[in-house]
Amino acid sequence: SRISEAILTGAQGRGKTSAAMVMMLYKIVRLSCLRDPAVFYGLAPRTQIVFGLYMVTKKQLANTGFYLIRDQLIDNMAYFKDVFPRSPFGKENVVFTHGDKSIVISTSSKAWHVLGVSLFAVAADEIEV
Repeated sequence: SRISEAILTGAQGRGKTSAAMVMMLYKIVRLSCLRDPAVFYGLAPRTQIVFGLYMVTKKQLANTGFYLIRDQLIDNMAYFKDVFPRSPFGKENVVFTHGDKSIVISTSSKAWHVLGVSLFAVAADEIEV
């Protein structure tokens, strides 16, 4: 199977969210190295690939995972500044477009917010089961 799953558990402040965000960025870097990532994965050319970032509430999302990945990781990494920069627009999403590549980190507190998109990976933090 080409599906992988990681479940990170533990006490608050142990780096679970940070580890999940680094794993997500690693996948984005790998996709950015492909000529057309959508075609590589059997999708129509130039299909937008979406990474979902979910939390219980939008407020929790804003306070933890999303700003960590955007402000502390993406905006401070030379690779994303020089090679694969993000669009400066969008408060709730991170959009990378370069040639035939279109990759988005979409944030949500509800699963149905990404219906109909090509969801590649999901990070669900502080969720209720």
